[in-house]
Amino acid sequence: MKDDAILIKGLNMSDREAFGCLYDKYVKMVYGFLMSLLKDQHLAEDLTQWCFVQLWEHRAGITVDRNLPAWLYVTARNAAYKELRRQITAARYVDYALNDKEKFDVVSTPLSDIKVI
Repeated sequence: MKDDAILIKGLNMSDREAFGCLYDKYVKMVYGFLMSLLKDQHLAEDLTQWCFVQLWEHRAGITVDRNLPAWLYVTARNAAYKELRRQITAARYVDYALNDKEKFDVVSTPLSDIKVI
């Protein structure tokens, strides 16, 4: 397998083969890390793909002296935390909607009772 420095230089030049080699080298690491955080196979797969899309989109800023595995871990961690925050917010929203139905149910509220601010 090629050295990361050579692959990163290729990545900087938009070499798809270099990107493919980096993907093959690190995809299991990223996926395993995301699975340990999320415990959800499909979500871990989606975020793994997203991390590598980010690598491709930021390829010009990735330098040879940068620790690529660390960059991938941080990208994966941030994506996982963002997703977990989204899930918590969604759960709170559903809980609010179910427990405060009278306040929340604007469909059954007559238009004359709705105050426009």
